Amino acid sequence: MNVYGSYGENEPDRGLKKWADMRGTEEKGVDTHIATAMISLAWIDNYDVGVLVSSDRDFIPVVEFGS
Repeated sequence: MNVYGSYGENEPDRGLKKWADMRGTEEKGVDTHIATAMISLAWIDNYDVGVLVSSDRDFIPVVEFGS
């Protein structure tokens, strides 16, 4: 399972950091990394179901590719 997450420094996001036990952050290029991983893993038939939860509309082409 691959899990990607991001959080800010505001109060509500601190709970997410604690819940997910995130030890480091990487913001630059994360969208591209997620899209590349999803497409490459789908291409080699590495998963039956992919779940992407995001409010970022930049991922629409990735989801459409996998459909």
